[in-house]
Amino acid sequence: MTVSERLAMSMAELFAGTSMAFDDPAVRNLRVVDITTNSRRAVAGGMFMACAGRSSHGLDHVGAAIDAGVAIVAWEPDGSVAQPDLPAEIAGVAIPGLSNLLGGLADRFFGCPSAKLAVTGVTGTNGKSTTAYIVAQALSALGQTSGYMGTLGFGVGEQLEPSTLTTPGCVEVHRRLRKMADAGARHVVMEVSSHALDQERVAGVRFETAALTNLSRDHLDYHGDMRSYAEAKARLFFGTGVRTAVVNVGDAFGRDLAARLDGGSDVAELLSVALVATNSQPPEDARLIGQLQGARANGIGVRFTGDFGEAVLRSSLLGTFNAENLLVAAGILLAHGFDLGRAVDALGECVAPPGRMELIRECDAQPVVVVDFAHSPAALSKA
Repeated sequence: MTVSERLAMSMAELFAGTSMAFDDPAVRNLRVVDITTNSRRAVAGGMFMACAGRSSHGLDHVGAAIDAGVAIVAWEPDGSVAQPDLPAEIAGVAIPGLSNLLGGLADRFFGCPSAKLAVTGVTGTNGKSTTAYIVAQALSALGQTSGYMGTLGFGVGEQLEPSTLTTPGCVEVHRRLRKMADAGARHVVMEVSSHALDQERVAGVRFETAALTNLSRDHLDYHGDMRSYAEAKARLFFGTGVRTAVVNVGDAFGRDLAARLDGGSDVAELLSVALVATNSQPPEDARLIGQLQGARANGIGVRFTGDFGEAVLRSSLLGTFNAENLLVAAGILLAHGFDLGRAVDALGECVAPPGRMELIRECDAQPVVVVDFAHSPAALSKA
């Protein structure tokens, strides 16, 4: 039995609290065993939700949902699509504004999984995968069973299920959160892309902690300009229930974001971090300061100072830029209540994620081979 089948509920229960009353009792009392916006994931007895997209409509793919034997098709009318021609055994209902309801519907159907988890969202142009991956590792090393969701896949522990998107669609996000909660996770660390924030793919997720690694030129084909790109990233920190925001104030956008967060009574507590060169003055508002203590073929060292004490981290991660990722990761662990010493010890046990400055070397006599996924201009310049 799947997660969805255990959570079957009536349409009336699912849409409780929305404006949808369902005059037809056959629709109102219909029980669905699953919900999805992806026709390829549609199952017998489930509901396929066809929403309006940027360049197409979910109804373009309704045939696959019909073939799967769904119990009902809900669609979002937008003037560009006609009412679907459905078999008599499949119910159909038009739901205005369905796209805006997805987060709440998925949260309700899957049993409010993010309320049962301490969810951390990591955003930024570069470093999301590495930072999220090592935080999940570190939390597990600290005795907190942790799940990960992002470019590398999703799951609890080292065996991750593959994923095609950094942040999947809204319904799938909640499905995965429920699966990880059922697997015993207490924390989930997830990458949150700018596309996901712009498209409301994390709607309904209760984030406890949010973190910014950095911001540089990327995805302008989608966002149009840097201002729109930056604003999409900022959405993670406002209106998502975040209690603590870990922000890299060594980054220009990070400083702007910190200024927006600092001192507001209705926004997250700010935990600012900055990586500085030896003997350089850190930003005045940096609460956790990192200094690179040597970069070698077998790893790097980072010295931490600031409001949380002092500690030195020895890490097997390669590249000076990973000092910044480790710094943000340490800030996230501090936000979750761990002291700096324990955080540094746990981070010292972490290994690089696959394909992220990953060292391939069988013995000292062989050449050093490093595999890295760098693709943005800033990442390529640092790799």
